[in-house]
Amino acid sequence: MDTIYMFAGTGGAMAYTIDEDGANLPKEHSPWRFRRAVSTDGLTFKQGTDKAALEEVKAKGFVVAIFNMTIESMPMKQGKPED
Repeated sequence: MDTIYMFAGTGGAMAYTIDEDGANLPKEHSPWRFRRAVSTDGLTFKQGTDKAALEEVKAKGFVVAIFNMTIESMPMKQGKPED
């Protein structure tokens, strides 16, 4: 497997799939939008952070991850900036 396909869904869902149309992705996070084709020859798929994701794609044809981001504001200090 040299190429897989990246899709973005709703609610922070991102997916890799073997299906270039994304037809095998779960409906619960649809609509899925194609992002790009991804080469699996790079280090992140061979030994890095996406290695487990690639194994799941090989086993069931896709993997979905949900990303949530929380943005917190930092209080501003009064007075002049510190050096």
